[in-house]
Amino acid sequence: MSKVILIQPTQYDAKTGALLKYKRLFLPGLALPLLAALTPPDWEVEIIYESIENVNFDVECDIIGVGTMGHSMYRAIEIAKEFRKRGKKLFTGGCITSMAPEELEQHVDNLSSV
Repeated sequence: MSKVILIQPTQYDAKTGALLKYKRLFLPGLALPLLAALTPPDWEVEIIYESIENVNFDVECDIIGVGTMGHSMYRAIEIAKEFRKRGKKLFTGGCITSMAPEELEQHVDNLSSV
């Protein structure tokens, strides 16, 4: 069975520069669950909300999707760079992909713009 990982990156703390982490997620974005629901049934889907869990860069999968908004764009780029070092195929989407494609296109295999 093929596997896709969908990641919503967190952002950096403005004071410390550390990744912002929380114990729970009160307002999760709905784009990733929607994509999961639209994924063919013969694919396994894993969703990672980085603000409450860590990204496993050694995960076995066929493709990785990174959805991002403006506040997490730079973290999304770092995630993409790390997975590309490991030879993974990536795509990205979200409003920032349409607003700043030149920032993201060099780090992923496909841009999904709105």
